[in-house]
Amino acid sequence: MRSAALVRLADLRVRQGRFEEAEQLLADLDQQPDALRPLAAIQLARGNVALARDLLERALANPGMAAVAGPVLALLVDVELADGAVEEARRAADRLAALAADQRGHYLRAAAALARGKVCVAEGSADARACLQDALSAFARAQMPVDLAQARLELARAMVTERPEVAVAEATAALEAFERLRAARDADAAAALLRVLGGPARTGPRRQEVLTKREEEVLELLGHGLGN
Repeated sequence: MRSAALVRLADLRVRQGRFEEAEQLLADLDQQPDALRPLAAIQLARGNVALARDLLERALANPGMAAVAGPVLALLVDVELADGAVEEARRAADRLAALAADQRGHYLRAAAALARGKVCVAEGSADARACLQDALSAFARAQMPVDLAQARLELARAMVTERPEVAVAEATAALEAFERLRAARDADAAAALLRVLGGPARTGPRRQEVLTKREEEVLELLGHGLGN
């Protein structure tokens, strides 16, 4: 139970861009199958695509990971796209979609729609917008605000040329959510896109009232989809 909690916390730290802290949490867990995904995410963020792919392939080959393969496949899509391997990314997205079709709940369906949308963007397909809007709706139903904001950011990227005003609106909404939920790395990406689009400047998170440190921690964890 302790190792599972450490892995989940490390995954949260990765989302926040706090990679050194995540590595410290995972220091003695590199042989745990469920630790392979956050380790791969760290390698991907650092540009080590081959290492990230190897870690994810190890995770998918482990029989004990079959029930939780969805997030691994979603990250594999990102790894393949980062390497320019669009066809491999599509195959991973198709595997994720098949997995989502066999399970109840909104999260995997949303993740599959987002993965499909990313592939469609890479391919220049007209279906990208529809896929990403499906992801928005599903993440909203799943009450996953960080993932919802990430889908908004992907939609913004897809709309840059065709509808730049939509891109600005979606990127702005994503930035506000990332700042509110203290997802620093994603906030930086949204701010960078807005600078390119000439959108509103980054102002930092807006708070209605001062929270205690513990209240901030609880809000942060809830925002990333963690329960009690």
